[in-house]
Order: sequence, then structure tokens, then C-alpha cells
Amino acid sequence: MGLAGVSKGYPEVVTTYLQPGTYYLADLANPPKGGPPAVTTLTVGSDRTSFEQDSDLHSQVSVQATSADRFIAPSSWPSRGTYTFTNASDSLHFMTMMPVKPGTTDAQVQAAFSAPPSAQNGPPPFALMGPSGGNDVVSPGRSLQVSYNLPPGTYVLLCFIADDKTGMPHAVMCMHKVIVLTDSAATATRVASMPASGAPHTGEPGAVNPLNGLVGLGLIGASGALAIRSRRKAVINPA
Repeated sequence: MGLAGVSKGYPEVVTTYLQPGTYYLADLANPPKGGPPAVTTLTVGSDRTSFEQDSDLHSQVSVQATSADRFIAPSSWPSRGTYTFTNASDSLHFMTMMPVKPGTTDAQVQAAFSAPPSAQNGPPPFALMGPSGGNDVVSPGRSLQVSYNLPPGTYVLLCFIADDKTGMPHAVMCMHKVIVLTDSAATATRVASMPASGAPHTGEPGAVNPLNGLVGLGLIGASGALAIRSRRKAVINPA
């Protein structure tokens, strides 16, 4: 179970259930040079009624990662809100929300991934630099909630977990979905306390194109406030 993929100045709040036990937090997006990533030990105790359980946390959006390596999610999201990510498959999945140019389609995204290496000269035409979000790895059958606050615009959902049989990243196998985040000041719920800040595809999987630096793994763990209880809430605020 991971936490969030965050950009500087755009913190996210993650709420998830953990079984009592020992867990290890590590930032795999920024590994140190010449050694393994630093690890923080987290001991999770049994639930206590004296802690707020956040059972009333409302999600405006539900996302499912399926066994067919697809995202099932609406095409329009609020730019500020909470989504529930459920891994309904039998393999690991994560979800990165990367900004792309307005009008970008899933067909264009798949064409970029399917292009032969000789045609992969620089970023794809839909690439757009900007803050990203999303969640890190979620085990099969598990779910989490992520509260986010991102600029309105067009984004693409991506999963780059390698297929357990072919080794090909899921995104290259059509696990991507273009969405639009719209201004949501009137619809955001339960996120006022945050720090300021798919459809089937027919393209054949081809050569791996990691969007030339636009895509990267998020954080499995990061410095933040963690309430030690059976239901975990973490504020992920990148330095």
C-alpha cells in the first residue's frame, strides 16, 4: 500500500485502512544516490474509539483499476475534492494524474506509447508541464481516499506497473484515461482544511515511451502527520 504522488506546493491527504502491524515508509520517487532509500518505521496499533475515524469523508469521484488493466472513472472531475481509488483487479496498480494539453485524447496517448523508438524524438505533442497528483501502489482488493487540489485543466490517468507476464508497463497496454478537472469551488466537500496550495482503446501496445520525464512514481511514504489508528490519515506535503 502506497500513499500519494505529489508535486511541490500541491499537498494531498490520504485516508486508508491498515491492519495492525509494522509498516515501512520510503520515498521511491527520489532515491538517494549510491544507496537504498531512507526508511521510516510506522507501528500501527489496534483501533481506539478516542480517535476520529473519518467515516463520513465524502468522495466526489470513484475510480476502479480493473483486471483488464483499465481505469473505470468519470471523464469530468472537480479540480478540488476527494476520490476513492479501488483496485478491483488481481495485480498491483497505481494512478498518476499528469497534465496534458486541452483536447488530448486517449487515442493520441496510445499512439505515443505505440510509436517505434525511431519516432520517439522528444516529448509527445500533448505533453504539458505542470503539477501532478495521484496515488501510489494499491494492493488487489484494497482501496484508499485521496483529497487533492490541482489547477483546472486536462489530465491523463496512468499506471506504469509492469505486467507480471510480459513486463510491459500497464500504460503501454492501454491503461490510461483522459479526464478534465473543472473549477469546483462550490462543490468541494471536506477539503477546506487541506494545506493551501476508461474507455476501451484499440491501439496495439508498442515501444515504451515514458512521456520523456513527465511521468514518475509517486511517494510510498513521506514526511507528514500520521494518526496512529486502524484507519490511517496522512497529510503528504512535499518540501
